Amino acid sequence: MKDKTGKHTLNITFLTFLIAGMLASCSFKDGTGETDLNSYLKNPEVRKLHDEALKNYYNLDWDKAVFCLEKAKEIEPANLLINMRLFSIFEIVGFGHKYETERKYDFLYKDALRRSEHNPDEKLILEEIFGAGRNRDRTPERLESLRRKLGKEDVMLNIGLAFAYVYLRDDFDKAYQIIGYSVSSHPDIPVLYMEKCVLYRFQKRYDDFLKSAEEAVKRFPYNFHIIKNYSDAFAFKENFAKSQEIAMGLLMKNDSNPVLYYRIIQNYIDMDDPLSARKFIKEGREKFPWADYFYSLEAQLDYKIRYK
Repeated sequence: MKDKTGKHTLNITFLTFLIAGMLASCSFKDGTGETDLNSYLKNPEVRKLHDEALKNYYNLDWDKAVFCLEKAKEIEPANLLINMRLFSIFEIVGFGHKYETERKYDFLYKDALRRSEHNPDEKLILEEIFGAGRNRDRTPERLESLRRKLGKEDVMLNIGLAFAYVYLRDDFDKAYQIIGYSVSSHPDIPVLYMEKCVLYRFQKRYDDFLKSAEEAVKRFPYNFHIIKNYSDAFAFKENFAKSQEIAMGLLMKNDSNPVLYYRIIQNYIDMDDPLSARKFIKEGREKFPWADYFYSLEAQLDYKIRYK
């Protein structure tokens, strides 16, 4: 199920957040005890690429993060940490990106599983995390245990833990507490502000969504995804004109993101401007031929015109 922004609603794959939480610096059993994931970063070049990818992840720059991780994978194809981080980003990006069309995460999982054939502990990790886990009811406790071990400063772990409480326990209060702590501890990491907005949107707290989006855009006035999120917030308040003003301004600076086209087209449909909607549907198809959701937008537009 997708909402007005083209983003998945609460039915979004929980796997994304489980992986995000378990990846950061946590430990996995390797048969001899506990091995810190830093052991997967012994190669200096792999570590450099990994750290650069993580920085881009925090700044919501998925393509640069994927570029760095794929370079690292070329050096160490069987590196468990690199494979899982790649998988996580493919899942996070999901809707509106060629990664979804190319089904990169399917190929990545099969390749990683094949390479782990002689390491039963790694194979178990891959099957549990990539396969979304068999014991989801215990996930928050596992993540809480890692959080106690690592301290409360691990951003990816905190994001994973917050959404584990949302998806598995419907405990939004706990999720807000965790994300709020992370925002106060790391006020310069854009992805935390985005996740806070996601929580508000899930609960249909659109006033809080707008307020949080406005706070984020003041702090990160040049971040594409933060500005796009601000446009979304106005759309959820049904202020489509303001949403469109922001989106069109963003388009003037960056016309290479199909999800921005989705927002613009959806706004035109909601504003009863079919001519402009069709113009951008046509342009979106030409620029992003792999993005099949332009067809669903056209169907929505046709339906609205026919039964108006």
